[in-house]
Parts: sequence; structure tokens; C-alpha cells
Amino acid sequence: MNASIERLCELVAPPTTPLYNRGDWQEVERALGMRLPEDYKLLVETFGQGGFVGQAYCSGLLISSYLGGRPVERATGAGAYLRSIDGLPYAVYPDKPGLLGFGSYGDKDTITWNTTGPAGEWLVVYHDPETGFHEVRDMGALQFVVSVLEESSPLHRSGVIRMGNMKGPHTFLPEP
Repeated sequence: MNASIERLCELVAPPTTPLYNRGDWQEVERALGMRLPEDYKLLVETFGQGGFVGQAYCSGLLISSYLGGRPVERATGAGAYLRSIDGLPYAVYPDKPGLLGFGSYGDKDTITWNTTGPAGEWLVVYHDPETGFHEVRDMGALQFVVSVLEESSPLHRSGVIRMGNMKGPHTFLPEP
């Protein structure tokens, strides 16, 4: 088993009835016109779509599932918000390479991939309206989630995400 999913399951119990965790990844990837990272697929298959929250419930880390139906509409919906940002330094899906959304943090920050290169090498790109775009290097979606929950992410170290917002114990809440 993947060490990152094992660590995540130690931090947060997976839901007994996850939402949008089953489906045909090949069909999703065919519709999107690209392969998705394997660690993201494992994250979705284990937890489904929903939000990770800490004890304060003041912030959450929402993960979207492309297995939830209409993957192109989901991707272009996230892209519509990104395109509204002045001075956007990236292309956005359906442009390839471009940003492809897969989550949000604290109801306002957007979590995407920069789809340059093979899916396993995509950078996580975090957008905070106050501080702009932040590339998170050397970790995939699953490692990123673990680092946010443990409050050890580069975004915590740089002050983009405040320490204490995701203090455990953690819960995962499936959301449609």
C-alpha cells in the first residue's frame, strides 16, 4: 500500500460510505483528454469527494472527485473562476498544459495541478486571493493533503496557510 495513503488513514478515518469514489477512470480520462495522477485516484477511491476538517471546523480542505460525473463540466467550472483572476500566469483547462482544479481550502483558496509533463510529475498550484499563486514542488495531491493536515506543508511554513487552522483530530465529511 502507498505510504501516504496509510499516513492519511492514520490521521483521518475514511468514511464508511464515501461519495463518488467508484467509476471508470479510463472514461474520465478519455473525456478530459489526459491521464490523472495515480495518487489522486487512490485518494478519491479511499475517501471520495468531501472535506477534511480539523477540530475547530473553521477551515476545511475540500477534495473534488472527477468520478462524480461530467468531468469536463467540473474541470471547466473550476477553470472559469481561475480565468477571472487578473494577470493569470498560467493557461487553464481545456488548454493543455494548463491548470486543472481538484480542490479548495477554506472556501476561498483553489487547489489545482499544472498539467505540464506526465501526470505523476504535475505540480500542485495553490491560489490564495490575498497572496496569489504558489507552486508546491516535490509532492503530489496525496502528500499535499497529508502535509496540510499535519500543518507541515510549504504553505504553512511560508505563512500562506495559518498554523492551527487544521489542528487535529481530523474528520472527513463526504459532500456531494
